[in-house]
Amino acid sequence: MVPTRGASRQEVNSRPNEQPHVALVQRFLALIENTYREHCPLSFYAHELEVTTRHLTRLCRRQLGLSAQAIVHDCLVLEAKRLLAYTPASIAHVAQDLGFRDPAYFTLIRQPMRR
Repeated sequence: MVPTRGASRQEVNSRPNEQPHVALVQRFLALIENTYREHCPLSFYAHELEVTTRHLTRLCRRQLGLSAQAIVHDCLVLEAKRLLAYTPASIAHVAQDLGFRDPAYFTLIRQPMRR
């Protein structure tokens, strides 16, 4: 479920000396999938994985092409898009479901007016 711009989970570098780093990023992705609605700070994820936020971000950039924070944000955006596209839920309901107090976080993209 976590979007990536670089490599997919399966495409993450799998050289033998990279295995611990690959496993850590995979644990990070699993942790995000279980907690993204809670809006945990990046320090929470780093603490849970027993690394620094800087190290976590460096590994994510190397393996997935995104910072750790961008991965967390992209996960929320992807879930919001999924809920808005495939359920009859209102924007307010989706915002509430994803842990936001204000539905203003979600706006529809307006098409330019044709003349």
